[in-house]
Amino acid sequence: YLIGELDGALATYAESLRLHEEIGDQGGLVLTLLGFAAVAHRQSDAMRSAVLCGAADALRGAHRMVLQPAIQAIYEREVAMVVDLIGPEAFAEGFARGAEMTTAEALAYARQALPGR
Repeated sequence: YLIGELDGALATYAESLRLHEEIGDQGGLVLTLLGFAAVAHRQSDAMRSAVLCGAADALRGAHRMVLQPAIQAIYEREVAMVVDLIGPEAFAEGFARGAEMTTAEALAYARQALPGR
């Protein structure tokens, strides 16, 4: 992946995060956190991806949201790739760390990946 493409994706996700946060769209926040997790994976930061997956899952669970089947399939594929990179124990550790975050902490953590931060 080209760095510019990933930076562009991060900028798009940052704007999405801002908008969903502004209107209180929890489902949009979940999907955006998963987007940040996918970018982290492509930036070779699998642990960060695991943490963001845990944070998104906790937010999804807190609001009793169900991912659409196509999104669920993509999510499961992404998780499998991350687990392959860092192993199931490390993934579970990162996921648990993310799951313990408040929504505000998860959003701040996602924003730490933005260029210039």
